[in-house]
Amino acid sequence: MHYFFIEEYISSTTMEFDEQLRSLEERYDISESERARELGRTVAQLRD
Repeated sequence: MHYFFIEEYISSTTMEFDEQLRSLEERYDISESERARELGRTVAQLRD
């Protein structure tokens, strides 16, 4: 399950990060969305 989740996330790189999270939240019913969003922003900043 976790591997599929990561693969699904990586395969949708054309969407904005928040859009990706909203889509995944709906699909997988993720409850810690705000924490994930903050972590994602941190990762995005580190990539730049």
